Amino acid sequence: MTASAVGLGNLESDALSITAGTFSINEVLSPTLVVDPRWAARAGLKLGQWMNMAISPASSNNVAWFLQQAYQPELAQAEHLGVSVWSIIDRDLTGDGAIDDPLFHPFLYGSPYDEPASAGFFGLRSWHDRAHMLRAVIEGAVFNHRTHALALASAFPLKSARIAGGGSSTPRLAQLFADVLGMPVDIPEAKEVGALGAAIAAGVGVGAFATLEDGVARACRVAARYECDVGRHAAFCERYERYAALIDCLRGFWRGKSAGASGRSAVEAPVPSRLS
Repeated sequence: MTASAVGLGNLESDALSITAGTFSINEVLSPTLVVDPRWAARAGLKLGQWMNMAISPASSNNVAWFLQQAYQPELAQAEHLGVSVWSIIDRDLTGDGAIDDPLFHPFLYGSPYDEPASAGFFGLRSWHDRAHMLRAVIEGAVFNHRTHALALASAFPLKSARIAGGGSSTPRLAQLFADVLGMPVDIPEAKEVGALGAAIAAGVGVGAFATLEDGVARACRVAARYECDVGRHAAFCERYERYAALIDCLRGFWRGKSAGASGRSAVEAPVPSRLS
């Protein structure tokens, strides 16, 4: 995970590194150790540097599950044509969204919480279709990243993010991250940022690069930047508050499913309502 941050070109404590894949990985390097139950910290790549990681198994794995349930014909078509399924189903992602659109908790495989959280749709009505549900699943995964990002933002001055994995699949998904997080989002030119970061570190070791900063400057390039839309961000903040309130309501129910659960959340400490 540290190699991914380096491959994304993020070496400063104001830059958030995100990997949206099987796990929701959100990390920031810092010059000081900050202890908090909402994230783990381990040694970085330089003396005195720390890697702070807020993670949970609740990201685009939920999206892959829903595509398997509701978009089998489109997945088969994409495989037959040798194209991304997103190019075929993009029409289902174009809705502007409404305050009463359904919400989704992306906890099919795990969550940031000590309670045995479960996934679920909320607010479904008869007029909602699979497109509404797909957007809810994607939004829910991004909201889980926001939960981790808000925790990190309580200790580190986050100003921008770079994303690898599912969040970088299409411009529409990258823009969603920018609007939900409320900060600029960069998409790297490299497709395998972990491998690139490892190569940069090895390059420093053998003298090909003078420093990590030198290696990042020479090897890491941004393919596109997505700026936050202020209006959409405000709307997403309102929906996120409903998403988080539902989690608070359900935690007692989740706790009751597992005798002996501690009842303490890994993201329980107060966090700011905005990232910037």
